[in-house]
Amino acid sequence: MIRDNSFPYLPRDFIQTEQGLIFAVVSYQPQDEKVGCFLRYIFEGNIWKKVDTEKANTVLKQYYPQYCYQSKQFEASFHAVAVPDIIKHYRPEERLHSVLQREPTDEIEQKLHKLIPILVRYGVDCNLLGLTGSMLINQQRKNSDIDLVVYGREAFLQTRQAVQKALAESIINKLSTALMEDNYNRRSGELSFDEFSWHENRKFNNAAIDGTKYNICMVC
Repeated sequence: MIRDNSFPYLPRDFIQTEQGLIFAVVSYQPQDEKVGCFLRYIFEGNIWKKVDTEKANTVLKQYYPQYCYQSKQFEASFHAVAVPDIIKHYRPEERLHSVLQREPTDEIEQKLHKLIPILVRYGVDCNLLGLTGSMLINQQRKNSDIDLVVYGREAFLQTRQAVQKALAESIINKLSTALMEDNYNRRSGELSFDEFSWHENRKFNNAAIDGTKYNICMVC
């Protein structure tokens, strides 16, 4: 997967600042020469703590207002970090390659090592995959999801087809009721649970492997 060296930041990447803040990149293009993003983790008490939207906005407004941003292009408020303020750039494709090149260190990584060969078997190009979410910064827990990035529309379609075929052969599983409820509760849509489940199942964007949910998302 080749990036544009003039602006190598893509959605689902993470960036870290010297203040102990990790942001998830949300925009493809610079925002007033900054990286459009949203605060996701804060380093407190020698550990990384995940923060929700309300806490992220509160922390930045109070302590780091330079990272608050109002986008004229999108007519929306989010966060933005100037490139010189970035001390580390976490790239999903590099993280996935790193994890797959060594022995798993926990149960979630073991399941990742099992999942990727299944997708490859059904035609997915591993070079167009990446690992985002908590696993991107090695902060996964036993109940964490596996969040995969797929680079490019064609590769995304191939990956969805691979999930569909693997489900049909019972190599992986549909989301259990508990895992589907977790997805449903994270979103504040107007659909009923049954309607939501139907739409989720038909998209083949997520499934489960050995009881752990994994998601796939496209980055163009």
